Amino acid sequence: MENGILVGLSAQTALRRQLEVVANNLANMNTTGFKREKMLFTPFLPAQTTTAAMKGGRPVFVEDKATVYDVSPGRLETTAAPLDLAIRSDGYFVVETPQGTRYTRDGQFHVNDQGQLVTAAGNAVLGSGDAPITLDPTSTQIAVAADGTISSESGDVGRLHIVRFSDAGSLRGTGAGLWSSEEAPLDAERPDIVQGMLERSNVEPILELEQMIQVQRAYEQAKQLVEREDERIKKMVQAYAA
Repeated sequence: MENGILVGLSAQTALRRQLEVVANNLANMNTTGFKREKMLFTPFLPAQTTTAAMKGGRPVFVEDKATVYDVSPGRLETTAAPLDLAIRSDGYFVVETPQGTRYTRDGQFHVNDQGQLVTAAGNAVLGSGDAPITLDPTSTQIAVAADGTISSESGDVGRLHIVRFSDAGSLRGTGAGLWSSEEAPLDAERPDIVQGMLERSNVEPILELEQMIQVQRAYEQAKQLVEREDERIKKMVQAYAA
């Protein structure tokens, strides 16, 4: 296959992946605690194996190197619900899922029938010692201090386990606003929890729409390159056959 077609196809593949990322960002613009994704691209040169290839030069291909997350905070929105919590500092809530321990910025919690503090999906929110936090379902005076200490009319009931990561790039999204990491988390030294608020997505819809338009234009250009090269090759074959 000709180099021009290969270059165009590699660009189309990378741009198609970028379009998926942008579309996912837009789909989650209203998801609590969502962090936008972005693509990292890198050009690469295929290895030269012959002197002729060296004389002719090597085509530059495009490769989607990685998907990374923008972990900058989203805006905080007041809800006044006592179990809606937001982290105003760097850090993550720790939750227990059927797949293991996960981390989240989505603090939309409630108390289940067993009295455990859980996420909207029903995953247990963990406190000090990574034990589930238990509350009296009938409690009406629940307070959460900035350091994560939870109290009710009967006194302190637990403290939220808030963690941070020295390398935010180690975080991997697992869906539903949850994250995993191969890096061992560190305890957040000075967490800043606010009660009655939620952190919204950090997606900027206008910027994402602009990027989507740019990606679609670039994809169309790559498609035209492939079509032109294909037409050129057909004419060469026809001329040779004649």
